[in-house]
Amino acid sequence: NPTCASKVSNNDGYYSLDGHIRVYLNVFCSTASPHLGCASHTFFPIPRTAEIGVAKVIGETGSDLFRLNDLLHAMATSPRYLQPLASFRKRIA
Repeated sequence: NPTCASKVSNNDGYYSLDGHIRVYLNVFCSTASPHLGCASHTFFPIPRTAEIGVAKVIGETGSDLFRLNDLLHAMATSPRYLQPLASFRKRIA
């Protein structure tokens, strides 16, 4: 809930929940990267036209999964996605 969490100090590096609980963002560990999509990286080769067809049936998630939009580029370059990750002291992929 964003209304109960507030950044207390950049120097101390913690978030305060309701003024009583300190949350430190130490390590962000990702064991999978579904946001990278699976276009051209499937268990068996699928023609690009089939990927596009499946993506249209699935909808917005299909467009993200088969990289028919610029979501991957936005996630790799936009402060909207990068700033929360920068809050962690260490990031592991």
